[in-house]
Amino acid sequence: MTEKNLSGPCGELLLDCHPSIQGEKLLLIAMVERAVLDLLAYKSGGIGTQYLTPEDGITAREWLLDKEATEQDEFSFAWVCENLDCNKDVLLEKIKEKIGGEI
Repeated sequence: MTEKNLSGPCGELLLDCHPSIQGEKLLLIAMVERAVLDLLAYKSGGIGTQYLTPEDGITAREWLLDKEATEQDEFSFAWVCENLDCNKDVLLEKIKEKIGGEI
């Protein structure tokens, strides 16, 4: 079995939800990781580099907090959590703790 690199800001949080994540689910984890990294950069003022724009942080925040999205809306945060067998609200709280406050 290959070792998974989930040392980003929320990879270990997702492993708490489901410790035997494999295959396509790693892509879903990468989506959440990217959103959290974009949000962290936005909150810390790191936006404006050649790789990130303010829209990236705003979009990440909107994706994570979208209250209208359901588990049936493909690639929404709710859908990703459902496919990772992870409670969306619990994961959001863990992300808030990890980034040190509100999203």
